[in-house]
Amino acid sequence: MNENPEGGQGREGGDTRRLLKVFGVAVTNFEQASDQLLARVDAAGTDASGELVQTVRELFELITETNARWFAITDRMFETQRKLLTDLTAALGE
Repeated sequence: MNENPEGGQGREGGDTRRLLKVFGVAVTNFEQASDQLLARVDAAGTDASGELVQTVRELFELITETNARWFAITDRMFETQRKLLTDLTAALGE
């Protein structure tokens, strides 16, 4: 639908692909780091409260980053839907 006559993607399609790629990388990084953080917690045991606090901080940072990417994708989808509905309403004469 966003294809231009030359067969490529329009600006919107390229932006969406970029957002999805960044989101995919963030999720993959989150999955890998989560496994590593859990392994560190297991290895530290209950004696390493400082290590545990640092691990939890890193986990919060990962969650915040992943959520920010998810919100960017969600915002993009809502904006695309809003534009479509606005354009359709105008085209149909309300």
